[in-house]
Amino acid sequence: APAGVTVNVVSPLAFSPAMEAAIAADPAMGARLAHRVPLGRVGDPETDVGAGVVMLIGPQARYVTGQTLGIDGGQLTTL
Repeated sequence: APAGVTVNVVSPLAFSPAMEAAIAADPAMGARLAHRVPLGRVGDPETDVGAGVVMLIGPQARYVTGQTLGIDGGQLTTL
């Protein structure tokens, strides 16, 4: 990447239309998923994931590059 350009990835666990449809088809899935997440819930795409994305594209992350930001309530730590 050219100087001054950062490249990062966000790895979220948040509600999506597909996830909401799956939970509607199997309501127990929501409880099972929340149980696997250390923070006890699935994230909100706007308030949880969006805040991390805003940080990465803002001046606070000007020296952050080549990183994967897991915005997943700690789920990755349980694998």
